[in-house]
Amino acid sequence: MVPKSHVPDILSPECDDQLLSELFSVIRSVAADVIKEHGSCRILTNLGGYQDSKHLHWHVVFGTPHADNYDQLAQEAIDDHRLGKTKVLRTKKDIHEYVRQAMS
Repeated sequence: MVPKSHVPDILSPECDDQLLSELFSVIRSVAADVIKEHGSCRILTNLGGYQDSKHLHWHVVFGTPHADNYDQLAQEAIDDHRLGKTKVLRTKKDIHEYVRQAMS
């Protein structure tokens, strides 16, 4: 979920109670749909150094949380790619998918 107007993060002055109320109304609806279909979900946002996109946004995700060795698996995916052992890993999504497959 992303607000229509630019809001840097949840701590910025632009992120007032009205905006949060509107966002959480949508997040709540999406989360209910995800739980209905998958049985559980997580709602995430990042701040500071964890925030790759400097725009307030929320993730509603389901599935197994990252393994303890996720960082190691991600580095192995990057190393394998550099050695030509994998398909092109252009985005973080590609790396996450590669790691998810390695974990299963």
